[in-house]
Amino acid sequence: MKYPLARYMSCLDPRQLATSKDTCMQKMMKILSLLSPAGRIRGGVDVCDDVIREFEEFINTTVAENHSTFESFDPHEAISRVDVLLYESMAKNQHYWLVWGVVKDLLLVSHGQASVERGFSVNRQIEVENLHEESVIAQRLICDHVQSAGSILKVDISKQLLVSAASARQRYMEYLEEQRRTKTKEQVSSKRKEVVDQIDELKTKKKRLERDITELSKSANELAEKSEDTGRLELVAKSNSLRRTAKDKMKQLEELSLKLSEAVEKLKQ
Repeated sequence: MKYPLARYMSCLDPRQLATSKDTCMQKMMKILSLLSPAGRIRGGVDVCDDVIREFEEFINTTVAENHSTFESFDPHEAISRVDVLLYESMAKNQHYWLVWGVVKDLLLVSHGQASVERGFSVNRQIEVENLHEESVIAQRLICDHVQSAGSILKVDISKQLLVSAASARQRYMEYLEEQRRTKTKEQVSSKRKEVVDQIDELKTKKKRLERDITELSKSANELAEKSEDTGRLELVAKSNSLRRTAKDKMKQLEELSLKLSEAVEKLKQ
């Protein structure tokens, strides 16, 4: 409450709107004097004047017509929400669209994380071992609905709810079947990726062997030519050694090409 904006927002209290019009008008003016310099209201003084005019009209017309609803508002009841009441009475009326824009921004201002922490407490109460994400979401929806209804005995047992409960088993079996299909697709995709990776690796090795064979053959030819020019017999021995190495690598290349062909055929299948 050390922030002025939070204190002035009491003008949105339905009980204050019904009983203290002048005070609410003054607080709304002070709110606009804070929002306008902060760039939250575009249009300057003229727009602020229109917001004040619409806010006054809202109090004189809508609040006055529903005086008992606003005056008897009880924030301690689970089903009583300020945002719901103001949305239904203000947002749906085009005459209040400027003031509703301001009110909406004010309602979205964070006043702490108490509600979030309460949600964590609910999560701890409903969590059990190996509970899946979908189950947690479903149980939270049920808990929130029961809380909004007031109690488990106040939940409306509609025809739609009965039909949904009756078809729950069928939907669960469909969910399991979908999970099995998804798992099968993932396995196939994983195997395909393994084969693709294997093909890429074999192609890389093949290019390296081909490059080595080319370089060995080139060096062997150069040594043989040099031996003929100089008459040095040791160069012939080196040339023959390089040719044998190249021949061994040719055998490796043939085996690698065979593996590559098998991998490509496996990928096609």
